[in-house]
Amino acid sequence: MNRKKDVGKKPDTAIIVAIIALVGTLITAVLTSPVLIAIISRTPSPTLVETPSAISQSLTPDIQSSLTSEPQNLSGKIAFSSTKDNIRGLYLLDTRDKSILPIAPKLTENLSAYFHFKWSPDGKRILYSGFLPQAGLYIFDVENNQSNLLIDKLAFSYDWSPTSNQIVFSTDQTTSSGIYTWGEYILDLSTKDYQPLISLTPELSGMTDAIAWSPNNAEIAISAWSNDTDNASLDVFFINPNGANLRDMTSSTNNSGNETVSHNLVWSPDSKYLAIMTDNSVMLMSSDKSIKILFSQDKGFYVDQDRLSWSPDSTKVIFDDVYDVIRVINVADGTITTMPLKGGCPNWSPDGKNIIFVSPGLNGNEIFLTNDNGTEKLTDNMQVECAKWQP
Repeated sequence: MNRKKDVGKKPDTAIIVAIIALVGTLITAVLTSPVLIAIISRTPSPTLVETPSAISQSLTPDIQSSLTSEPQNLSGKIAFSSTKDNIRGLYLLDTRDKSILPIAPKLTENLSAYFHFKWSPDGKRILYSGFLPQAGLYIFDVENNQSNLLIDKLAFSYDWSPTSNQIVFSTDQTTSSGIYTWGEYILDLSTKDYQPLISLTPELSGMTDAIAWSPNNAEIAISAWSNDTDNASLDVFFINPNGANLRDMTSSTNNSGNETVSHNLVWSPDSKYLAIMTDNSVMLMSSDKSIKILFSQDKGFYVDQDRLSWSPDSTKVIFDDVYDVIRVINVADGTITTMPLKGGCPNWSPDGKNIIFVSPGLNGNEIFLTNDNGTEKLTDNMQVECAKWQP
């Protein structure tokens, strides 16, 4: 049967509304699809960059309150070591404009060679060891951008006096009788002369692993191998800056035998505690020889001297391990906070409002800054090893 076409008849309104609703539902389903979201959000930015809310929720209230939540007008400089172009060098980053000044762009072509650098307490100079142009201990003046050779011997451990006018360092030496050993010296920067800190003793004549001068000028802490051939051990010694009162602080608590234990020594700014990092623990030592273990794990730490930093108010320590996990410990109650960002060589800013650390970016390891606002990359394509903020 033939049916006439309805010409000019208006469509049913209910049907139109239903179609529109169906189309809207389909569009919403597509846009909120997990697969589509994953594709859209796949960007080349570093995976370590967190949103401010994610960082805020991950920090304990005491740490979160200590980091700034206000817009930053950064000041000061950051010294950092780099292996850019497979050549180890030392550089200076100005946080105001992110400009980079080469301090010593070519220290050594052997990337496995020992390297270390330290800011002076007054923030005016940087002490570092290098092999080029000749092996020795160098000092860089920040104000006039000039480096000078202090001694023509490699110093394997060194630190500044609290007044920034003296340096304590260790180096290898051969005695008049032909015995190869190690020695600790005090260097006066006004005269460039240096004298032995410690006379050779049976208790302390092995390799020095770390040296730390207390901020109150009362003690110099030394991590060194004792000379006991039957029970060799890496002990922590205290000595007065004038060379008196040498004493072994850890002879009853250290490991013995052939097991290798290395120490990283860092005084708290108030000089009440010495933080000691071994290859499997972080400890606090007080002047009465008491030791408190803050954290331990099996063979989980680097053992160089740049892996632990105190907060400026001496209430917290921050450190990393071989798994690039950064932790903050509250000294008073032992609370441990694991930072949500992977990286190494963490370091507090002088005002305690920011933390810098080294972590992989798009072009190798870079310096990142984190606070309660989030994370910011400060360098690009610099292959950073470690960074330290100017005091």
